[in-house]
Amino acid sequence: LKELGWSVILKQDASRRDISRSLADFEGRLKDAEVGLMFYAGHGIQKDGANYLVPSNAQIEMEEDLHLEGVKSKEFLEVMERAGAPLNIVILDACRDNPLPKRSRSGARGLSTPVIPKGIRGTAILYSAAPGQVAQDGPRGGHGVFTGELLKVLDRPGLKLEEVFKQTATKVAAATNGSQDPWINSSVKGDFYFREGKTKSAASVPASGGLTSEIVFWQSIANSDRAGDYQAYLSQYPSGAFAALARSRLTALKETKTANLSPPSFTVEAMDETLVALRSANVRERPTVSSSKLATLKPGSAVEVTGKTQFEGKSWYQIAMSGRSAYVFGSLLGEKATPAVGVYPSLAPGKTFRDCADCPEMVVIPSGSFMMVDLNGAGYANGKPVREVHIRYNLAVGKYEVTQDEWVAVMGWNPSRFKGGRHPVESISWNDAKAFLAKLSAKTGKKYRLLSESEWEYVAWAGSDSKYPWGNGINASKENNNNETVPVGSYGANNFGLHGTASNLHEWVEDCWHKNLRARPIDGSAWTNGGDCAWGVLRGGSRVAYPKYLRSAGRDWSNATGQLDFIGFRVARTF
Repeated sequence: LKELGWSVILKQDASRRDISRSLADFEGRLKDAEVGLMFYAGHGIQKDGANYLVPSNAQIEMEEDLHLEGVKSKEFLEVMERAGAPLNIVILDACRDNPLPKRSRSGARGLSTPVIPKGIRGTAILYSAAPGQVAQDGPRGGHGVFTGELLKVLDRPGLKLEEVFKQTATKVAAATNGSQDPWINSSVKGDFYFREGKTKSAASVPASGGLTSEIVFWQSIANSDRAGDYQAYLSQYPSGAFAALARSRLTALKETKTANLSPPSFTVEAMDETLVALRSANVRERPTVSSSKLATLKPGSAVEVTGKTQFEGKSWYQIAMSGRSAYVFGSLLGEKATPAVGVYPSLAPGKTFRDCADCPEMVVIPSGSFMMVDLNGAGYANGKPVREVHIRYNLAVGKYEVTQDEWVAVMGWNPSRFKGGRHPVESISWNDAKAFLAKLSAKTGKKYRLLSESEWEYVAWAGSDSKYPWGNGINASKENNNNETVPVGSYGANNFGLHGTASNLHEWVEDCWHKNLRARPIDGSAWTNGGDCAWGVLRGGSRVAYPKYLRSAGRDWSNATGQLDFIGFRVARTF
């Protein structure tokens, strides 16, 4: 790829952290690029229809470890969607047997067909084997069969993208006696060449390596019905190979606009209801995203809805704004006018106290109500539906995660991998945390416990309406992305005076794992029935977490007997 003129990010024997950081680097570069390509060769396992790529440092003993240790292949597609490059290519040489014990029926041979993000542009995904097949390794110390054959074809002049894939597939099938059949999933409509040939037409503008900028630009607007796209092309390539065609289409679009000045009509069904913005919502002049934006509703904003309409197959609400009608996309408004995060008493974070000299420092938390779970996040299925929860009792919570000094004072031993008295204790299971709490309660005569999942989220939000305790953007100076833990209190407190809800460690809570929150208690209590109690819930970000788990609304889970070096806990008690 470097020889063909590509800018390459190369990672070999990559850890999960390497992959995560490379994804961030890739997204940044791809925003200014015309074509993005991701190639992965390594171990891959399918579970429940999701494809997991396995980093070199992963410690996976059973399928349930995959979501903590592996990397979902769809994360690469999500990065490409956000970056918005006109053409995206994914090549996966990672179809393997699932070797894990106690695997589910879905933990089958090979990788599964992906769900393509709706907003991503032209996409081609090439698998080294068809769904249900297993890719074969090549000679010892060399490439797999698929990658070896791909390299023989990739830089041949004049081969279109699909022809490269077809020739590779033919060679792989021959080399494996038909037992391995590479497979492609493509939505690419134009022609792409890794290396252009000498027989291309003048309109192709031959180049020494890959697809030219002009061709990629043209392919991205070739079927557009927006005059501005063709004007942008002519501004950048006034004498380009497609300039005459661009001018012709521009003229035709202007004539069409002149001939039909009346905008498309739609019928509004009258309503009289107060709804709430479930997340940031744009207010439009007409019920279409291409119309002018009049304002933006903040999460939790209550609006008076005067009507509902269907336009171009989408549902929109009509609202009254400054004496005129305006429109908000239907899914952005909810059926109940409730605050975005919560209604909190107007008092500062409460007093702190300790029940003994080496007990965890506690913070008194004000009572209140809030909306759980994810009003302004990415809408993950395990965080739905959003429900109102009430904390109507006196609660005290550990100011920090339990430290190693505090653990040793009660338990007499230190399980932690990253040693330091003021570092949080880690490498402890959910059962270990419960044992500590029982001993601490006996020592102090007070009833210590884990927070419930809803209590944890309540104190993490602390009255804010942002994704993270410090705001809506990732801030490396406020969360731990090191290879080791750091002392508790290294980062600032949230509005309730708690430290570390989005850094250092994931935290055990009392609840059993449930895939969604449909029947969650709304009184702040733990949800310990109807779920899988072999798996405990984790809340909060950790030193190895992706951004989505740093959010105050992020949910995760792990085996209750597991002892991982990025999981700890904090204490709570009711009084």
